[in-house]
Amino acid sequence: MTSNTRYQATLKVGDQSYPAYELRSLVYFVARRYGQSQAERLGSEIGLGLNELAKLNFVFVWQVDYAMAFLADLDQDPQIGARLGRPTG
Repeated sequence: MTSNTRYQATLKVGDQSYPAYELRSLVYFVARRYGQSQAERLGSEIGLGLNELAKLNFVFVWQVDYAMAFLADLDQDPQIGARLGRPTG
């Protein structure tokens, strides 16, 4: 999935590709806020090792959706999405 992919009408929504940097941001946020073990657990549950994820250009939509649900289950903070999107520095 490292090459550009094109929209295919026959695929289900979860099978469509999605920019991997979005999922990397989410996983790195989980690691910073909840610890490396939680980030590794997330990677295991979506079938991607953290080193593998670092090299990908695209992932599946279902993996990003799963990661967002995983984050919501870790923290009941209604502003967690805003905290995720806030620049670090």
